[in-house]
Amino acid sequence: MTRKLRLRLVSLHLCSGLLLSALALTGCRGSRPPLERHPGRNVVLITIDTLRADHVGFYHYERPTTPNIDRLAARSISFGNAVSPSSWTLPAHASLLTGLQPAEHGVVADVNALPRSAPTLATILSRHGYQTFAAVSHVYLGHRWGFDRGFDVFDETAAADSPHRPVAARIVNKALAWLEQRRTDRPFFMWLHIFDPHWDYSPPPPYDRMFDPDYRGSMRGDYESLKPYIKEVAHYETPPPLAPRDLQHVVALYDGEIAYVDAQLGRLFERLEQPDLATRTVIVLVADHGEEFMEHGSLEGHQWTLYDEVLLVPWILHFPEERFAGLHFEPEVSTVTLAGTLLDYLGIEHTKPSLYRMVADPHYRWPDPVVLSDLTVRRQRRLVALRLTNFKLIEEVGGPAWLYRIPHRGEKENVIDRYPRIASRMRAKIDEILASLKPLPDAGAMREPLDAATRERLRATGYLR
Repeated sequence: MTRKLRLRLVSLHLCSGLLLSALALTGCRGSRPPLERHPGRNVVLITIDTLRADHVGFYHYERPTTPNIDRLAARSISFGNAVSPSSWTLPAHASLLTGLQPAEHGVVADVNALPRSAPTLATILSRHGYQTFAAVSHVYLGHRWGFDRGFDVFDETAAADSPHRPVAARIVNKALAWLEQRRTDRPFFMWLHIFDPHWDYSPPPPYDRMFDPDYRGSMRGDYESLKPYIKEVAHYETPPPLAPRDLQHVVALYDGEIAYVDAQLGRLFERLEQPDLATRTVIVLVADHGEEFMEHGSLEGHQWTLYDEVLLVPWILHFPEERFAGLHFEPEVSTVTLAGTLLDYLGIEHTKPSLYRMVADPHYRWPDPVVLSDLTVRRQRRLVALRLTNFKLIEEVGGPAWLYRIPHRGEKENVIDRYPRIASRMRAKIDEILASLKPLPDAGAMREPLDAATRERLRATGYLR
């Protein structure tokens, strides 16, 4: 029996990483044989904004959107049901970089910054002698929100540009230039954030017509065109009519942006595959959240809902010398475990939830996955989603709840009246988990004031309304 098959056979018992504090401390870090550690490896973390897992070729999408990412995934570990801890950029990235739940780090609204008491991948690796570099393309991930801490070089110039301008080429160019000017043998940590394929859906030629060359309608991919179909912005209860052909075109533009990003990443992957880097560099590719295309009545679901189209993201973990190449995990896992998994691999002590044991030990049996997502909507209401075996419960804290069978029917049939005891147990589990999450002393810290240019940038992307 191959190691890959053994891993799949035990997959039903794998732990997602985390949510009860007892699980994080004992279920994922208890007494067990030591695993291989690899100190001093380089780490390249690529976070792609608004990329749905089901629009990536490796995740069985029918369009050839991601040939370069697919090739990387085939030589890497991939997670088939990676779940974001929230459905928008700011809290999701805060969790990716700290290994903390939104309720712990407190970055739940655009007025919140990363708390100084929260160690991030950059601050931890910097203390261990790493050279650190970041190039980001969203203002939420800039210095005003504390994401610059721990970086020797922090380039946020792409975030200041018009949201209508594709940025993937610029981010990759910055990364390649920095790699070429390095004159040190110190290991490095590089974080690249690519705002495409977030709307505006305006991929450059030839990607603008790559998947829908015959469209002759009037629908565009800019925010002003999309806004009437964003339920929470238009304040409607019943969606306005959107012709199926126009929706197809919007999706084609989104896919064109993904293909453009993939082409640019191909240039980066080519450099990382050179002998001076290939045997010493970990590559991590993950999205912060997905997006909705009218599955639940809107052209924007991220930052408003916790349905799977905005929570399920691609996550690929590539180790040097293609260690664990081709392993694919189907159990639901939380991307909150990303930071801890990397630190375990590097042999750096930490207290974060981790999947490294799951990745490296095919014989270890884990508890059933328990995955939580948390969303504060415009500082007015809080939604929490809990995934447990074949069910998903979405609860408005202090209000109603909705129960869905997953992955059946696309979360359109609320079965809470059919399974009241399951719903009751899941609501009790949510209460238990939330009670176990301890906010940091400075959780919910306030960001720096915004200047006029930053406010305009956020308004142009629909974040300030």
